[in-house]
Amino acid sequence: MTRSTVFNAVPAEQERGEELTRPKNSSVLRAPARGAIGRAMVRSTTVAATVVAFFAACGSSDGGPPIPLDDFGRLLVDAICSNIGPCCQEAGFPHDPAQCQSTAQNELRSFIDENRSPNVTYDADAARKCVDVYTATIRACRDPQRQVNAVCRFVFAGTLQPGQPCTSSQECVPGMSCSPSPDGGAKQCTGWPEVRGKLGDGCHATCTEAENGTSCGSGGSTGPGDAGAPGDAGAPGTATCYTNDGLYCDGAHACARQPALDQPCTFTTTCAGEAFCDNGVCVPKRTSGPCGELNDGCAVTAYCDLTTRQCALRKSIGDPCSSAAECAVTDTCAAGTCRERTIATRSLCNGNL
Repeated sequence: MTRSTVFNAVPAEQERGEELTRPKNSSVLRAPARGAIGRAMVRSTTVAATVVAFFAACGSSDGGPPIPLDDFGRLLVDAICSNIGPCCQEAGFPHDPAQCQSTAQNELRSFIDENRSPNVTYDADAARKCVDVYTATIRACRDPQRQVNAVCRFVFAGTLQPGQPCTSSQECVPGMSCSPSPDGGAKQCTGWPEVRGKLGDGCHATCTEAENGTSCGSGGSTGPGDAGAPGDAGAPGTATCYTNDGLYCDGAHACARQPALDQPCTFTTTCAGEAFCDNGVCVPKRTSGPCGELNDGCAVTAYCDLTTRQCALRKSIGDPCSSAAECAVTDTCAAGTCRERTIATRSLCNGNL
């Protein structure tokens, strides 16, 4: 149950060796997600929330009591292995309930033990809310993304700040990891704390939350690795600006308002809403015609054909495809055909969280 492998559900088509355009940061118990179950529940992931979700589908009523930490693992295991069968059958994956129980219990036991640290908090109310919001998506066997991020990210949270000594990344505040100090000494929390920026806040990245995940890019005029550390002269701040809030991280490393239609822009500017920067002016995104200099000129209902560099309407379920980018944002490309995303994966059906 490593941080890099657990609670990140792998889409079925990827397990079958087919091409897939995966959304960035597609975790659930924290947004943006960056890692596995460990990180998953500690700040983001798919199966952590996935597991929680199954508990919801298990028959627990919406708005129920808080879930104690000591009950969490047992309920999650039972929820997954007792309820995922129909989803696995629909996706064409084998499912042995007994094997699922054994595998999941072993993994969850280790994961929860790792989080019994005085430097990691567990929110029983958040766990209940996560379960409730997951109920609808799990019953539909759909791949959960943005709709649960806002709730499930708060189930577990590290409390150690940048520079404080740590033993695991779970102990660090969201967005950071536990790494050896620059001088090779004891491990300490490093990276960028997860802070959702407001207008004027110092920033280091611009992110967009979408139906199938969260995508991010570095902000300002410097690239990742060239920006220095928070607090350094000329370095970016710690916040992340979200286009969903109408903001982007500008060249001065501050959250600024996105320019609207017909307003001036540059290639480092993200225009508001369904607009993009074309020849220095924000113009409406297209369903046909050129993709734009940065391939960002296609509307949400369209995709950029990288061969022709032209926008084309996204395809419907059952239509032939070569990548998930060609299908609707709620769908994916499997076996050369657009189909609905599903929560079921071969690993999860076997109890591998």
